[in-house]
Amino acid sequence: NGIIEAFSDVIAEELNVKKVEIISDVSDIADVKIDPNFNEIRALYPDQIPVVIKAVKSRKYRIAGDTVMLNIDGEEKPYDERILLITYNAKEGQHVASKSGTVVSLDLTLTDELKKEGLARDIIRNIQDARKQMGLEIMDRIKVEFAGFDDTEWVETICRETLADIAKVETPEVTLSIASEFTDDVEVKIAR
Repeated sequence: NGIIEAFSDVIAEELNVKKVEIISDVSDIADVKIDPNFNEIRALYPDQIPVVIKAVKSRKYRIAGDTVMLNIDGEEKPYDERILLITYNAKEGQHVASKSGTVVSLDLTLTDELKKEGLARDIIRNIQDARKQMGLEIMDRIKVEFAGFDDTEWVETICRETLADIAKVETPEVTLSIASEFTDDVEVKIAR
């Protein structure tokens, strides 16, 4: 957890998520089901199959790192963690995946604000591509005119990130039509 906390900003940026939150109880995001992993039990402990299966089914175990301590006849004995088949069923509104004891949950709920942000990011990417097509230098400023997008906060962000100024563009060098599944398509006229 310490490593994840230390790099949570980097992880959030790489995964393109708003925030990384570390929880201590997986039951907050998923229902946990633990069953005997019959194939691993047969492979690892062929002479103890009934005893191991009974202990797991009876919940007579505790997990200690990568070891499972089974209580067999009142005595705790260590077993490989692979004897447990652990599955996580996401709770409502969650999507989970797991590997090597780490469970990750994503909340994929699209709010209106996230939809606006996604559209703004598409506009930025398209304008940056148009700047390259126009052969502009990194610091060259452009003029842009929007039709179908007027969110003030995001227009300011788009202009800042693309070195653009809002202006009436009579003779555009490039006209972009950016499709959106959440709103009308956006048209962007661009000139030097």
